[in-house]
Amino acid sequence: MSSYVSFFVRVNDTFAPIGSWSRNSEMYQAMQDWCPYEKIRAFSFNDLMNVVKELEDKANRMKKAREADEKRCQMIMQANNSVEEKMEAVNEIESNYEEMDSFIEEVQFAADTLRVFCNMIDDFKFAEIKFTNDYNHYIYAGIEVCGTLEEVVE
Repeated sequence: MSSYVSFFVRVNDTFAPIGSWSRNSEMYQAMQDWCPYEKIRAFSFNDLMNVVKELEDKANRMKKAREADEKRCQMIMQANNSVEEKMEAVNEIESNYEEMDSFIEEVQFAADTLRVFCNMIDDFKFAEIKFTNDYNHYIYAGIEVCGTLEEVVE
């Protein structure tokens, strides 16, 4: 069974889903320590920006690791080893590039999506719709959310 992190907006007493990601996604990995299980909680602009910062740091660490691997490949090519040994070593290192690039892309997608949610929070403050409570200035999220409003709101 797969677990999902789900995001919602709230307009008065209605929660509308705006996205769900499975446990094998970077979004789920980033949110799992922040979200309650089988409940939802409110996330402010600052809460989500903290997660964005964590994701950006994660992507930057992987970028630096990839750059270090590229430098290693350059150093290997300048070594006095045989061409076969050089190619074997370089191919071994480069075999991870596609996986690293995919990881960076997925982490950046998660960060960009959370930035969109942050923009939504800002937009709620200036919306023409008159919200009755200030709880509308949040994005709500939780893991494996199901049940009635009273059961899931933390």
